[in-house]
Amino acid sequence: MKKVLVLLPMILITSACNQKYVQPSGAGTATLQIVTTSYLKRMWVVNYPGVVSGYKCSDSPRQVIAILNNDSANGKFSDNGEDRNSVVINIPADGTPFRIGVPLVQPGAVTGSPYGYGTVAVNYSFCVAHASFKPMPGQFYVAQHAIYGGSCSIQIFSANSAFQATGIDPTAKELDACWDADSGAGPENHYKDRYERKQQNSVVR
Repeated sequence: MKKVLVLLPMILITSACNQKYVQPSGAGTATLQIVTTSYLKRMWVVNYPGVVSGYKCSDSPRQVIAILNNDSANGKFSDNGEDRNSVVINIPADGTPFRIGVPLVQPGAVTGSPYGYGTVAVNYSFCVAHASFKPMPGQFYVAQHAIYGGSCSIQIFSANSAFQATGIDPTAKELDACWDADSGAGPENHYKDRYERKQQNSVVR
């Protein structure tokens, strides 16, 4: 299921404190290549170590894995500040799901008076691609992020050691878009209202 890009006027919120994802080592690990087919710049890839809490992505702080297509001066994550569309990392393979997201926020048109009179708003499009899978020790995987027109997605593939996909991983789940407070990926009420509507529709009458 692809997530639809939503366009809303908003104030971009960014967190001054982003925890860095720390790669595990040892026998109980797998190797994951994360790649995007998009040319958009500064695409943050994050690990959600906690559990989904309603419409919120995680009940604990996210961990930043990399910034794909990074043209900024920020070089403290797995991309090492390089402008590239993929990274390779070690991930835990202990039987629990590994969950990643790409909370995309892109500025768009400015609405309002260009002369400073009245209200001026910046329209942002946002889309949180969100997926999980259960990696096996010693195995290789590819997480492919893509944007097609007005939607975004992440697909998880099993792969060989050259990161050539051999098929969709059977444990992979593409999850609902969620609110990532640290990224400012859209107004919180948008995700809250949608979650509540979904819950209401699931009630058997």
